[in-house]
Amino acid sequence: MEKELAMDRQPSQSEEFSAYRLGGLLSITSPYSFIFTRRKRNNLVYAIFSSEAKKGMRVLEIGCGSGANIFMLNELYPKAEEIEFYGVDISPMRIRFANSITRWKGRTGNCHFNLGTAEKLGYSDGQFDMVICTEVLEHLLDSKIALKEMNRVLKKGGVAVISTPIRDSMPRKIIRDRIEDIIERRATKGNPNEMVDGSYGHISVLSTKELILMSKDACFRVEKKMKQSLVHGWHFLDRHQVIFAILLIMDAVLDRLPHSYRFSWGIVLKLRKT
Repeated sequence: MEKELAMDRQPSQSEEFSAYRLGGLLSITSPYSFIFTRRKRNNLVYAIFSSEAKKGMRVLEIGCGSGANIFMLNELYPKAEEIEFYGVDISPMRIRFANSITRWKGRTGNCHFNLGTAEKLGYSDGQFDMVICTEVLEHLLDSKIALKEMNRVLKKGGVAVISTPIRDSMPRKIIRDRIEDIIERRATKGNPNEMVDGSYGHISVLSTKELILMSKDACFRVEKKMKQSLVHGWHFLDRHQVIFAILLIMDAVLDRLPHSYRFSWGIVLKLRKT
């Protein structure tokens, strides 16, 4: 195993730490509320995946980072070895690191990572049963192109799982004038891959209506609209745990109400190729 890993240049310790943080596998500086938000989103993605999973299916994740979601599905789903997973990302460092983890975990038989962009996937038509795209659309200049690409590579009846922030969420409307998101304010549309304040800018956050219309224009049928988290990744909530606890209770109550996705910072969509 050590000899196999040595065949490629391995990331340095600082690169490994950065790749883990960027890929979502490790972030020791993340606020508790961010960890809760990410965990909840992952649970929604897994619930959709497990309801559709079957032997021999092929799954593509767009914007896979260091492969956190794909490795999560492999760990949680009992028969993951019977499914082919593919991940694409724009970052060479993330892809190199994901492939290193794949070899380390012994998943080379069913996990494959390659460089690629959401707007131009290097796969043939109708190749996948499921496409997963979490927290990617808001970073693109034109989300419509990415949605059409997802539809193109899906088989007829295939499923796309999308998660993204929404511009018309109630929390965003309530605090928009008081707390500006520096990332969104400073990111420029001229360079969507430019790093701003340690993160990639949200340059095209859509409203729920815009997202659903774009999905339908890309020949998808919207099967489910699910809320993400009411809380956000703020260190403020770490310092005020009573407020955090109240928000968690409110979040659990809202989960049981219809159209509650409007009370969340983001939405998860289950789309079916028509």
